[in-house]
Amino acid sequence: MTAPTLLSRHKMFNGSQERYCCVSPSMQREMVFSLYLPPQALQGYAVPALYWLPDSQQTDEVFVQQSGAQRFAAHWGLALIALNTAISSEQDFTSYIVHELPAWVEQHFPISNQRCLLGQGTGGYDALQIALNHSHQYAAVSAFCPPANSAWIKPLSHSLPILIDDASLHTSDEAAQSLLYAARAAGLSVQYHRRSGYDNSHYFIASFIDSHIEFHADALDL
Repeated sequence: MTAPTLLSRHKMFNGSQERYCCVSPSMQREMVFSLYLPPQALQGYAVPALYWLPDSQQTDEVFVQQSGAQRFAAHWGLALIALNTAISSEQDFTSYIVHELPAWVEQHFPISNQRCLLGQGTGGYDALQIALNHSHQYAAVSAFCPPANSAWIKPLSHSLPILIDDASLHTSDEAAQSLLYAARAAGLSVQYHRRSGYDNSHYFIASFIDSHIEFHADALDL
């Protein structure tokens, strides 16, 4: 990746909410992402990173401005990296998520190589699929309202903590039960919560983002 251009910076919960753009070799175009550095990072400590994959047609700024995640990231000492791209299962996008972007942020910021993945909707599906396909690179993965598609499910040689929060107005009972059965039949360690009356929106995410960040902090032994 080329040298980044800082687009914005704001102090938030004694950390720093920042936004960058740079040209990605793997994606062959300019990419934009948001980065929240918790106060621990600003004090010089290397902190783990939680990567956010948005739902289709959403930007990094929606998560940054509406999720309320920074308050909890500051408490636990987690960097938040929110992407701004149409979610895709293409290999170049996977390479960008798994290799290129982490290498760049770990080189330029006080961020360690401890990583977790989190996503919403189609981004949640991609987070699950990428984490299981590259399970040794992630401490945990979680998702809000991933599509009820079991194609991401595969047996693993080790335990990878998985958390799924689903909304009753988004996924039918039958689809949810089928997905959960397939995951557990494959031997995956899945915590699944079905939230009554919620839809797949950032109101839903803001309501439960604290439990997701705590889940990742626990997997990282913070």
